[in-house]
Amino acid sequence: TKMTANELVGFYLSANDTAKQTGITTKEIIEQAATWARLGFSTADAATKMAKYSSMFAMISPGMDLDSATDGLASVMKAFKIGLEDTDDVVDGIMSKINIIGNTQAVNNADIIDFLRHSSSAMAEANNSLEDTIALGTAITEITRDAADAGQVLKTVSMRVRGYDE
Repeated sequence: TKMTANELVGFYLSANDTAKQTGITTKEIIEQAATWARLGFSTADAATKMAKYSSMFAMISPGMDLDSATDGLASVMKAFKIGLEDTDDVVDGIMSKINIIGNTQAVNNADIIDFLRHSSSAMAEANNSLEDTIALGTAITEITRDAADAGQVLKTVSMRVRGYDE
């Protein structure tokens, strides 16, 4: 990271507080922050917030571990350009949208993240919104019960449609 020695000490203390709030270990928060730093969130504030958000997301998502939460959020953020400027946009712009569908439809948050990881870049490139992608992926997953295949279908159809346009 680009943190100074004093910032690293402050980060450690902040990570300890965040770990207590989210019910995971300080080590896991630091590992998540390091992952987010490698993904381009190299300031102490951004890395800590993203570690907190991915931890919260994993905690509210049965069957999802921290690494899946981090990978899924990073994939969606980069593809749909949500939260890249202001990390606070991740909560309302991504997490809440996924959580609402995961709580009201016949899919869970882990399924949604799974099909989004497979399809979000292709769907965003075809000018589909995150909401559209979640809706289409949810419809396919509810029928097939296979989120990875749903993501692959979205990716393939999106790429073929774009190929006809070009």
